[in-house]
Amino acid sequence: MHNDQHPHPFRREEHRRLFEQFVDEALHVEEIAKALADTPDINAEQLRTATWAHAESITGAAAAEYLRLTDAEDRAEPAALDAADTAEPAEGVGAFALTSWVTIIVATISATVFLGAYYAIALTTRHDDGVAPLRLVGFASLAIALTTAVVAGFAMLFSAGRNQRTPAPDQDVRRARDAWHRALLHRGILPFMTTRLAAAALGRDGVVG
Repeated sequence: MHNDQHPHPFRREEHRRLFEQFVDEALHVEEIAKALADTPDINAEQLRTATWAHAESITGAAAAEYLRLTDAEDRAEPAALDAADTAEPAEGVGAFALTSWVTIIVATISATVFLGAYYAIALTTRHDDGVAPLRLVGFASLAIALTTAVVAGFAMLFSAGRNQRTPAPDQDVRRARDAWHRALLHRGILPFMTTRLAAAALGRDGVVG
């Protein structure tokens, strides 16, 4: 359920929706739910509406956390564009790694077959001049496998180091959002609701507006 009647102090529409979710979450907190059940002069919908109407003053209690959230989101947007720009090189590294491992497997199998055949024949005959090419091909295949493995290893190390150096803006945004959520809930929304419920319990006028 969205509230469009009251102006809101949020920079993004997504933040307004999050605030509404936090309000609904607060209404299900045990202390608030119990106080609502014990206070017939105000119900959950009235308390929700009152909280929405005072969003500006409530969010002020978590202004520092909200600023950090918006800063993190602003940093994340260009980072997301950079990630899109580097997606093609990253895919290239992945394709190279796959090709390298296929080459290693094929070359290793070839080396095993040719060298195995060479030594098997060499053990059964004195003259190995005719089977010498098997040995050459086997060692060449082995050299290809080792060289490819070294190159692929360096490529994976480079890719891993690059990913490690790349900031994780999504994680920064998630942490900032969680911090804003906790601060807003415990320093803003819940204290406001508790005050309103206490006023309603005492029968004061104007507790809903």
